[in-house]
Amino acid sequence: MWKNHGEVKQLFSQFTLFGLIGLVVAFAVITHLLAISIIEVPYVISVKRTSLLFGIMYGAIWFKETNIRERLIGGIIMIIGISIITLF
Repeated sequence: MWKNHGEVKQLFSQFTLFGLIGLVVAFAVITHLLAISIIEVPYVISVKRTSLLFGIMYGAIWFKETNIRERLIGGIIMIIGISIITLF
């Protein structure tokens, strides 16, 4: 598994951070499943896919990614496609 016990110590040294990430992911899964139980699946998925645009913007702001215009155009085309699939 791990050859060096230092890797295990490093993993558990960030336990609070990883615990918080785990809670956020668990919350996302629970709210996703709750939404699917309340609303029709295509609508839930189409709204969930809009997170793509937020991911592109976060990449530009936090990670200083380049070619944001091209990424946004691609993301918008994907969202339009998802909307067309959902509507028809």
